[in-house]
Amino acid sequence: MPIDCPKCDASIEYTSDITRCPSCDTKLLIEIFPAFFRQPASASASLAADEESACFFHPRNKATVSCAMCGRFICSLCDVELSGQHVCPSCIESGLKKRKITNLENRRILYDDIALALAIIPIIFFWPTIITAPASIYLSLRHWKSPTSIIHRTKVRFVVAIFISLLQLAGWGLFISYLVTR
Repeated sequence: MPIDCPKCDASIEYTSDITRCPSCDTKLLIEIFPAFFRQPASASASLAADEESACFFHPRNKATVSCAMCGRFICSLCDVELSGQHVCPSCIESGLKKRKITNLENRRILYDDIALALAIIPIIFFWPTIITAPASIYLSLRHWKSPTSIIHRTKVRFVVAIFISLLQLAGWGLFISYLVTR
């Protein structure tokens, strides 16, 4: 039965000895619980008897499910149901840090607001616009496909920021050409 390498996700054939990943050449010792070879009756079924599986985090507790992300056996205390899947606490923590679990996000950087502020606020002083206009265009284009907000928003702020920044750059171009031809 093939197993994925934890480093490169390449498929590895299970052996009871130390083996090397054919893709990244990492040394691996694969230890598998007997329940791995059994097909579960359903997603929430109890996996094994007391002597076969225990919770990864609570060795005295009987495992009830396996984590959908890492495959660790977890007890009912550790089990967190998220979008119909059972996830262990360490996968939730790493999913939050790496932003892999979008259902748990509670804030995002609003790049569209930053780009619009970079385009509008410096107009008051005029001189900083030579730096902030290109920065606003760059920020708008760089984060065009980034998630905007937890609440759905359109790309209108990006478009307005780019438009205002282009007008500012055109104004600078006219000002510089006026100074050169004068």
